[in-house]
Amino acid sequence: MTIATIHLHLTPYPAPTPRGVIDFACAVAKLFEATLEVSSSRLSIQPVANVLTAGLVEGMAHQLESATAEISDGLEAYLEAQGVAFNLTVRVTKLEEGWPGTPSDAWRGRTSDLCILPLSQDPAEAHFPVDDWLYQAGRPCLLYPPGAHSVFAPGRVLVCWDNSHTAARAVGDALPFLHNATDVRVVVFRGEKDAAPASAATALVAYLQAHGVRAGAAEVDIAGQSIGSAILDHAEAIHADLIVMGAFGHHPLQEMLLGGATREIFAKTKLPVLASH
Repeated sequence: MTIATIHLHLTPYPAPTPRGVIDFACAVAKLFEATLEVSSSRLSIQPVANVLTAGLVEGMAHQLESATAEISDGLEAYLEAQGVAFNLTVRVTKLEEGWPGTPSDAWRGRTSDLCILPLSQDPAEAHFPVDDWLYQAGRPCLLYPPGAHSVFAPGRVLVCWDNSHTAARAVGDALPFLHNATDVRVVVFRGEKDAAPASAATALVAYLQAHGVRAGAAEVDIAGQSIGSAILDHAEAIHADLIVMGAFGHHPLQEMLLGGATREIFAKTKLPVLASH
């Protein structure tokens, strides 16, 4: 497997796509010499039915549409300049994003090998639009947290392995990254849910070796921590550049109500995360 096309979604609202995400996407595309497919949203506010407030609302809507169009223009201009600087093929599709009631744009990522999305660590924005793309795109998502390095060089990769179907999909999706890595660590975290058999890590190492990836195996006792905190602490301790993990192994409603490792990692990580569902 190789990465030939990468999808990046730009949005001006409610939080504009950070320019660091554009830098990051360009760096990843350059790493794989991939084409960057970009969808760029233009906000279009639906008219209101109430004739008494229609004039006022339409005036405010026009102001918001104009302001967000200016943001989109700026993001697209910055992307174009970075594409030239990185010597990339960049294709931009401009979308009209109706509000409220916008249908998901995640399907646009289905014909790319990878989707790149910003992670917000603001609780009010934490699930937008990451959940939607992970569930709907059908492609692995590379998530960029605020403050992470925009220069992407995944030399050391932490593979979180619990023998689940989502983790298996993430490992398969991550193979192009693992081939580029110099140090791959397969780690089973014990203590919260021990679904993985005793030989799980070594079995995955053998699988990776069959694909030309050299990896080491380890088990970590979370020692009373949440599994999310244990993963993040271990990633920091080994100076990882990338975390590979399956996302949302439980039903979406259960994840929403009870949280889980996925939510905690997305909320706190300082490293890019390659996640698959």
